[in-house]
Amino acid sequence: MNKNEIKNIFSKYSPQIEGTYLKSSVMILLFEIEHELHVLFNQRSFKLKHQPGDICFPGGRQEENESPIETAYREVYEELGINRSNIEIIGSSDIIVTTGRGVITPFIGIVRGVNIDDIKFSTDEVENIFTVPLSFFFETQPDVYSMYFEPILPDDFPYHLIVNGENYKFSKTSVSHLFYEYNGYIIWGITAKIISNIIDILKKTVI
Repeated sequence: MNKNEIKNIFSKYSPQIEGTYLKSSVMILLFEIEHELHVLFNQRSFKLKHQPGDICFPGGRQEENESPIETAYREVYEELGINRSNIEIIGSSDIIVTTGRGVITPFIGIVRGVNIDDIKFSTDEVENIFTVPLSFFFETQPDVYSMYFEPILPDDFPYHLIVNGENYKFSKTSVSHLFYEYNGYIIWGITAKIISNIIDILKKTVI
């Protein structure tokens, strides 16, 4: 392979995140209630095996041949019964890469023509829904706690192939977890990180 062939390949290549990641989308739904914007949250059903009872945004795993926004629309309809025609997508916030090799794309949508009290959510997936005034997140700093990760190496790891062998200083990773408490609900983890990111973006651009 010559330099021109290599140049041609890389001139057309679109970089991706290295490795295999599970792709998901979530939707941050904004409702105007009594002239104030509120954010909708789901409480996951206690019947679910994965994270039962946790607070989250509507969303889920991306299916084959599905774009991130199509995933978000589908999940909102499956969980809450809200049609895409009632949602105005106004943008997306920072993509989240999780420690569990997941990639989550958050979309922000304004909901029109839907009353919170009329939402018939799927009881297979959702235990409850509630809203929080967007102003709460502007006015409230989350509690922050750190979680630490370090490598666990197998007995047959080839220490003899690296400098310093068993004394090699492997990196340890710290992940910050945010916690908000609102009316007895605990909003934490990735969900808290997403809403915190959105507030940070808004604060930086407000003049």
